[in-house]
Amino acid sequence: MKTIAVIEDDIAILELIRDVLEDVGYHVLTAKDGQEGLACLALVRPDLIICDIMMPALDGRKMCHIVRANPHYEDVPIILISAANQRLKRQFPNSTFLLKPFNIQDLLATVNHFLIPASSAA
Repeated sequence: MKTIAVIEDDIAILELIRDVLEDVGYHVLTAKDGQEGLACLALVRPDLIICDIMMPALDGRKMCHIVRANPHYEDVPIILISAANQRLKRQFPNSTFLLKPFNIQDLLATVNHFLIPASSAA
């Protein structure tokens, strides 16, 4: 079972993403800000990270830079989500970016792109 870390400060969105991903068979770890997210990553290396950009304590930008600087996590895909301007996309060229509000099917397709091998998806 693949593990996904979801870091999001909006509890309703966090719970929605968690429920949708668990319903399709993923194991989901959650955190409400970047500090909790880093603490979670210190315990478990996920197969994928979904992270909001605008959060209190430690925002998604700083968290992503910390994660990407750690060789243990450099190959873990990151999906960034935000209601912010698309210009933020250019700041994270090695990450996938979804604007809020996002379509659940688009989120699932993006997650599956990273976690389901092409030969299994056919």
